Amino acid sequence: MVRFEKDKIVVEIPSMFPVADWLERVSDLVYAIGAIDKDRVDNDNDCIYTLCSLILEMMPEEGDVLEMLRAKGLR
Repeated sequence: MVRFEKDKIVVEIPSMFPVADWLERVSDLVYAIGAIDKDRVDNDNDCIYTLCSLILEMMPEEGDVLEMLRAKGLR
């Protein structure tokens, strides 16, 4: 589901396994960006930059990553 709030776009994806699904989606996006033929992309519409911005926004904050590692006993 997508909803719009003041100054943001909120995307919610229902999932039984959110971490695994998130990892798969991020990996798929990175793979897709790598497969883009730059000669076929309109230089005036930099979709690669937009896709990379999406991936960056999907990444957890450093504190959240450290907390996830602590919860798994890895830190």
